[in-house]
Amino acid sequence: AVTFEDGVLLARRRGELMKEAAEAEGAAAGKMLSVVGLAEEELQGICRQAAPEGSGALCQIVNNLFPSGFVLSGTAAAIDVAKGIAKDRGAQKTSELKGCSAGFHTELMRPAEEPLRKYLIDLARSERLRSPEITVYSSQTGERWLPGTPVMSLVDGITRGLTTANQWEDTCRCIIDDGVEFFWEIGPMKQLKAMMRHIDFTQWKAMKCIDC
Repeated sequence: AVTFEDGVLLARRRGELMKEAAEAEGAAAGKMLSVVGLAEEELQGICRQAAPEGSGALCQIVNNLFPSGFVLSGTAAAIDVAKGIAKDRGAQKTSELKGCSAGFHTELMRPAEEPLRKYLIDLARSERLRSPEITVYSSQTGERWLPGTPVMSLVDGITRGLTTANQWEDTCRCIIDDGVEFFWEIGPMKQLKAMMRHIDFTQWKAMKCIDC
């Protein structure tokens, strides 16, 4: 559990550390790319082609959005190569993510891990980050954080999310399997509802959006 105010400050600090990692001297330029219409296995093969082992390039799936909907992240040149291959393979859509000019959720974010962990531990020591009082579903790790989950599990999960893939589709299916009947999207553009259509059509029909 965390207060709204501390949650906002945590999100800001996480963003600052990710920006610092991306802009550090010697850091490789990165990109993120949304790909729709290819199977995960095929996309993994494209990543291997775009960033052969030992090349120093990086390209990997970092977000499983919905069936045949993924986000790639890595070094800019490798993402460009992957984009071209995906188009040639018949991807329905390939689009670079605006505002994501870095290799988020990859090893390129490793420099942000320890500073973020320290920030989270400081929050925990001051009891501003506590065990959850309700079930929290982490799309970063795909885990359920049940009431009473040790606070260090939250620290580890949030930190690990800097360099590992998001599990959005699996998280949504987990919530549905647990019997949650209504989803609400709070924010502009209705992006989460658009993805829900591909995950669970019944939930998509019932899902509500609050623009703000």
